[in-house]
Amino acid sequence: VLPLFVPLALIMARPLARWADERPRRLPWAAAIAAVVLVVLKGVLAYWPTDRDARAIAAQMRGVTDLAQYDGIVFIGMRPYYGLNVYLDIPVEGVDIGQRRFDYSRFVAHEDLCAEFATPERNLYLIKAARASRFVEAAKRCGAAVAPAGVIHADDSKIHLYTVTAGTK
Repeated sequence: VLPLFVPLALIMARPLARWADERPRRLPWAAAIAAVVLVVLKGVLAYWPTDRDARAIAAQMRGVTDLAQYDGIVFIGMRPYYGLNVYLDIPVEGVDIGQRRFDYSRFVAHEDLCAEFATPERNLYLIKAARASRFVEAAKRCGAAVAPAGVIHADDSKIHLYTVTAGTK
């Protein structure tokens, strides 16, 4: 889409150039009104309530667990909230459980769950409640010990937080 902006700007410039010649005062007013509308729109959308607001999710996570003890946040089988990196200063990533069913899959690494557990990092794993039992079973098959770390609400569902300790299979 980016290469289309140059021709689009040229197409829009022609009528605006004629418009500025006919009524010279009209162009600065139109530009000022457009700037004000865009700033107001940006301000309204910044505070529009959403259940994917990383600021609110970060506050919930701080309330249920001590985030200083983790090296990263890993979303399992769902689109990661990368904005958490801004509010928590912790790397965020996503890992697939083994199914690639939805559009979020392009944001999630196709990595083996056992390989993720084998890393020496102390990660906090987040997964939607509907898939939590599958995650716990998969972790046990990998020889890892799973411990619940809390529950938050986001994206119209409960999201369970887990810690995983790699074991020997």
